[in-house]
Amino acid sequence: LFFFCFLPVVVILLLGAEYYGLTVPMSYPTAEKRVADFAINFLVWFFFTGLIIKVIVDNFRAERALLDEDLAVAQKLQHRLLPRHVPRVPGYTLHFCYIPMEKVGGDFYDCNVTEEQIELMIADVSGHGLPGAFLAAVTKMAFDYERGEGPLPVVLERTNRAVLASTVNSNFVTVFACSIDRKTSLMHCSSAGHLPVIVLGKNKREIRFIKPKGKPLGWFDDPGIEEEQVQLEPGDRLILYTDGITECRNSKGKIFGSGAFKDFIIRNSGLSAGLFCRNLIECLSSYSGAEFFDDDITIIVLDVEERIEEGATFTEPSPS
Repeated sequence: LFFFCFLPVVVILLLGAEYYGLTVPMSYPTAEKRVADFAINFLVWFFFTGLIIKVIVDNFRAERALLDEDLAVAQKLQHRLLPRHVPRVPGYTLHFCYIPMEKVGGDFYDCNVTEEQIELMIADVSGHGLPGAFLAAVTKMAFDYERGEGPLPVVLERTNRAVLASTVNSNFVTVFACSIDRKTSLMHCSSAGHLPVIVLGKNKREIRFIKPKGKPLGWFDDPGIEEEQVQLEPGDRLILYTDGITECRNSKGKIFGSGAFKDFIIRNSGLSAGLFCRNLIECLSSYSGAEFFDDDITIIVLDVEERIEEGATFTEPSPS
């Protein structure tokens, strides 16, 4: 915009200087010839200026169209890395919500259900756009490759090697991963510098924050990841989320904050997992007052409904 406004001003100043004889040591026999010469020069300058502007605008539009096509492809590829359906697991209710800030985002999550376990993972890549989406894809594929090859700390430490080999500009990834025994509801969990996950007790008033020790992936050769065990009880609600929720800002720059999030969780504890997520997004939208969020938003909600009996069967994932 500055260029488009500045260039015509320069042209007009040069033409004015030429008209008044400030730049061209040239005399005209009559005033009519001076005006005619000025008009011809003005038209030539105007034509070429317009041509230059048109070429610049056309090139910009062409490059923008190519970038939009690349982003659309990246968006499709990223969505294929995310779970396509919400699994239905007897004794549990599960719901996901993912809203990227841009066409491609740095948040991602995963869910894998077997006959014995429910495996959940949520991650947040520093940065946005294509660089964040690329590192998210690398992390997700490395985690999928290492999954099942050992305890969660081992899986995340091996994933860290792939992230270290792929990160630039000091980007990093925070991850929380857990596996929940479907029969006993015993959760094994590990964190790579991620926000603490929340367990809302069955009394709907008690909140526990679960944060195993560990550093973000992509910073250190040894992220020092440890594992914790947490016993989930019938009626408990497990919430995994990224900082796009707690760091959502309003028009005055004030963040939503963990305190407001905790209050929201308690106030809406009686809602189903799906309605809880829907109301949270509406609450954040109302708080920010903007059409789009300024960070990716991801949340996973798992409700423990009842104990699973020995003869429980596995229900294949299906659309929610």
